[in-house]
Amino acid sequence: EYTTHCLKQRDSPVIPVLMGYRVPCNDTDEDRLKHAVVMLILFKPWSNNKSSPVKATELGWEDVFNTFKPTVSPDHLRISLNMQLPFQTRDAK
Repeated sequence: EYTTHCLKQRDSPVIPVLMGYRVPCNDTDEDRLKHAVVMLILFKPWSNNKSSPVKATELGWEDVFNTFKPTVSPDHLRISLNMQLPFQTRDAK
């Protein structure tokens, strides 16, 4: 893969932008599943190589996310909580 891919450390922080739909709220069963998938894709190191997938085939997305959640760094946890602020603001109105 070294001929087609490279790993580079950025000089300045960047914000990933999800294309297609926004980060789902985590307050309903259907949205919790989508939320788990998005959080894993954004914060869990993974590759499309069979040796390090985002999740094992036999496991559910929410199970993998719940196992991963305690290992999330404080910065990433703060970012993920900030992603829920628009929903909390909307619900408070």
